[in-house]
Amino acid sequence: MVATLVEVALWTTGVVLAVVAYELLRASLLRGARIRLEHSVSRYLARHRVKLDRFKFTHKHYIREALLNDPDLGGFIADRAAEEGEGTEALRLRAESYIEEIVPYFSLVSYYKLGFGVAKPVLRLLYDVVRVHDNLHDAAESAAEEDAVVFVMNHRSNADYVLFAYVMSREVALSYAVGEWARVWPLETLFKSFGSYFVRRGEKDPLYHAVLSRYLQLVTRGGLTQGIFIEGGLSRDGHLRPPKVGLLDSLLQVVSDPGFTGDVRFVPVGLNFDRVLEDVNLLGEKKGKAEAPRAVDKVRSLGFLAKMLPRLALHRLRRMAKGAWRLAKKRRWTFGVAAVHAGPTLGMREFFGDDVAAIAELPRKERRDHLLRFAEVLMERIGGEVPLTSVPLFVTALEDTGALEVDRPVDRKLVLAAIRARLEQARAARVPVMLGPEFQELSGQRDAIDQGVRRGGLLDFEKDFIGNEEASGVYELATTILAHRRALILGPASVEVRPSGRELLRYYSRSVAQHFENDATD
Repeated sequence: MVATLVEVALWTTGVVLAVVAYELLRASLLRGARIRLEHSVSRYLARHRVKLDRFKFTHKHYIREALLNDPDLGGFIADRAAEEGEGTEALRLRAESYIEEIVPYFSLVSYYKLGFGVAKPVLRLLYDVVRVHDNLHDAAESAAEEDAVVFVMNHRSNADYVLFAYVMSREVALSYAVGEWARVWPLETLFKSFGSYFVRRGEKDPLYHAVLSRYLQLVTRGGLTQGIFIEGGLSRDGHLRPPKVGLLDSLLQVVSDPGFTGDVRFVPVGLNFDRVLEDVNLLGEKKGKAEAPRAVDKVRSLGFLAKMLPRLALHRLRRMAKGAWRLAKKRRWTFGVAAVHAGPTLGMREFFGDDVAAIAELPRKERRDHLLRFAEVLMERIGGEVPLTSVPLFVTALEDTGALEVDRPVDRKLVLAAIRARLEQARAARVPVMLGPEFQELSGQRDAIDQGVRRGGLLDFEKDFIGNEEASGVYELATTILAHRRALILGPASVEVRPSGRELLRYYSRSVAQHFENDATD
């Protein structure tokens, strides 16, 4: 009996020691891996001189306590308790749950190793990402040290978050205002680790808005660089949507605070795609097919990506093996270009001037009118920065020829002439034209001629040649993408729009309609 007990004790001790050894080894390996990842991220940040907001590293517990002990929020809770007859403690607990929902935490390793590590290969498989480095660098550096910077963007796709964070990865780590669509596992955990905070659209509880407003004011005073989709949701028909002013109202209170000596500066950013991943679902919602994407729609979209990504990967590898990254005329698996362009900043204090404090004190309805005026200026600037890419340009040219209104083929030469005319009009109006890497050489030649670097009697001929080559490239790229989507019927020297594809084509032309509004036909 004693021998049995001793044997059991030895086995138990052995198991415990083995578990302890395993846990120590695992902790050591994980710690070593974490340190290596952190060193790798640190080297990346130092090499590219990435701007990091110190406030990002403020512990979530500190922010939670700062909000719970905020006198303004405490006063609001006391007032609501008196008005509604609800207990102060119950309201405080509800406020605590809202704080837990909204406030993120930030992990450099998660942002740069997981987020950036996934975004880069996926985006490069799906799109040719086009941006002007100097343009984005100047936007990130344009504010004074005491100012808070907010990037405001149009909202075309759920990929907007990934695209803009990717192109800004060497400039600044962004914190986004993210909609409720991402409040599902594992997206919620991921976005919070990227430093993004969640915003409920259409929430009626005043306490929620008070908590969100105080959080936004706290992080803005701390200098957090943010990204906001001012339309409040994805465009369903392709047009820019009217702006929302809820978040702007919170930021106005920061600017009007006598203790805040800087300004909140807004950087207008335009995003555009040759193919929006959710375009069919969005057009279905516009027609009233569904109020929001159903679970089956989301699963179908994920299935589509899961099917396409391997094909796109093989296609890219085939092009690499051939040593040619230029677009092949017959390529089938491509989504074209995803483009980003930023414009000059606009400060809230700069816009309202000496009236900013008086406006902040107005009743909400009157204050909203002033904020709408500011938001409309921001939307106009954002619209001016939306890049002109090949598919929207091609569809706009098709509209000029009347091809979207007739059930017959249109001559290729007419479409090419319309593309050239729209390109010249866009460049004259200083619209950001971002057609893709295969047009880079032609753009360089055009710039050299325009800047007078090259001289000679054949300049007009050269410009005509470049214009014709650009138009042909746009035609080939756009027709390849759209014919694959069964929106077009291609002939040897003509193109015809399928009736079932008309609304899809208009969706893309509307994304750049603001650039040609004097000639709009839709």
